[in-house]
Amino acid sequence: MLPRWFRLLVAVELAGIITLVVLGVHLARSGVQVAGDIISWARPAVTTPAPSVSAVPVAPPHAALSPATGAAPSITSTLLHRLDSDTATAYTEQSSIIGELERLLRTRIEAILAQAAAGH
Repeated sequence: MLPRWFRLLVAVELAGIITLVVLGVHLARSGVQVAGDIISWARPAVTTPAPSVSAVPVAPPHAALSPATGAAPSITSTLLHRLDSDTATAYTEQSSIIGELERLLRTRIEAILAQAAAGH
């Protein structure tokens, strides 16, 4: 027979798995709108009704999607190229930092091992 703590651990894990499945099914059936009430960035965009009288000149459609209005910019090849270059730059910087950390750790570990071998 299994120990009591192990059976309790299995019961807690099963309860967690069942909770995740039920929550996933609920969100899948209800849609993202339910998550939008809880998660601020998942809320649908709020639309305002258009004015009935067009006294103000209407902006062209490309200006309506500009970043200044708060809407997401359209995906273009320039934007994708910038994303690729920014990602490559970040990778290069992080890779150099990791390489330097590896060299420093290697030096430090070698010093510790040399001290241990010397009998200190």
